[in-house]
Amino acid sequence: MTIESNNDGSCLKFDNGIMIFYGNKGLNVTSTLSGSNYRATVNFPFVFPVAFIESPTAIIQTASDRDYNYCRVIGVLRNANNIQSVVLERTTEFSGDVGLQCIAIGHWK
Repeated sequence: MTIESNNDGSCLKFDNGIMIFYGNKGLNVTSTLSGSNYRATVNFPFVFPVAFIESPTAIIQTASDRDYNYCRVIGVLRNANNIQSVVLERTTEFSGDVGLQCIAIGHWK
């Protein structure tokens, strides 16, 4: 197994071709009204240190140790190189630091 890292997180590359990315970061967001809820879109919150061979399975959640503004993840766009965007939502307006955690699993070869 080898580990490769960048500012967004680390990839564990296993000899059998499986790769796991994990990252945790705080991001400054500002919401806008969308219907009856407030939403914020975060673009490119996580860039993988190593590309997957196809879009990985990704799990993204708000980080409980950084939830200054609690909200839920309602949408994620991803590709083999990064998490392209994450849409956050809650019932009241929010702005400030929101912590995100990401785990992505796929293949590197």
